[in-house]
Amino acid sequence: MAYATMAASEFTASPLSLEIKISFLRSAGPGHYRAEAWIERMGKSTVFLEGRLLNEAGEVVAKGSSTAKLIRMSDNTSCAE
Repeated sequence: MAYATMAASEFTASPLSLEIKISFLRSAGPGHYRAEAWIERMGKSTVFLEGRLLNEAGEVVAKGSSTAKLIRMSDNTSCAE
C-alpha cells in the first residue's frame, strides 16, 4: 500500500503509518499470490489505503487497511532511491 502512495505522489512523499488493520481470512500455504493495493482517498497530509492478498484460485487470503500521514521529501531526497 505504501508503494501506491509513493507512486501517486510521483515519489515526492512517503507514508508514515498512523493505523494499520489486517484481517487474515484463509491460511496461506506454498504457492503464488497476487497483492493488490489502492488509494481510497488522498488529501494534502493524510492518505487512506486498502489492499488484499489473493491466492492462485482468486480467493482473498487477507485484507488490509491503513491510514497514513504524508511526509514530503526534501528537494535533495527521493523516495525512489
